[in-house]
Amino acid sequence: MTADSSNKADRPSRINPLIRKGFQERLRSKQMIAWGLCTLILTCFLYTTTYLNTTEAYWRQLGTTAADGAKAAFPVLLGAQAFILMFLGTGQVAAGTAEEREAGLLDYQRMTPMNPFSKIVGYVFGLPAREYFMFALTLPFLVHATIVGELAVGNVLHLYGVFLSCVLLYHLTAHVTGLVVSKPRAASWVSRLVVIALYFIAGIGQMGFTFLS
Repeated sequence: MTADSSNKADRPSRINPLIRKGFQERLRSKQMIAWGLCTLILTCFLYTTTYLNTTEAYWRQLGTTAADGAKAAFPVLLGAQAFILMFLGTGQVAAGTAEEREAGLLDYQRMTPMNPFSKIVGYVFGLPAREYFMFALTLPFLVHATIVGELAVGNVLHLYGVFLSCVLLYHLTAHVTGLVVSKPRAASWVSRLVVIALYFIAGIGQMGFTFLS
């Protein structure tokens, strides 16, 4: 081993160790292939079905265009992304935190020299590593919807800024849920039910119950 290679081995990694641990555990090659294919197939089916059903009306002389098809498919894509990050990702953060707590690894992490902020960041972004990978696979469809649908890039960035902020809030809530609920499966479903309840209550608020808005 040369001196340069030994120095690189001794040099501490700048990547958060909890994030690296989450990616190594949840993004093994077989898992990436299986979940990646599942994500691509389902997203492609939902997106192209909506897109083609809308643009097909153009050939029926109903006045729709490819841009209308992309605009119609955009909410479907956003819903699929929300399911991946807000539903699956939130449940994984809660379940993973509960598992770490049950195994005593959280107590071990308290004794490490990492500051509390780095530990929270590591858990919130490391535990849902697979869900972020699945979300990344849907981004080409987003590019297509933005370009073909002639959507304003600034509006799309603003929307996804709000979207990812909500995802971060849900994952932080799920992390707290995993610290409180002892069983991983129970923690996962409690956090997911909270997400569903929030949107259900918001939907009721739009139906006239303004105090729930």
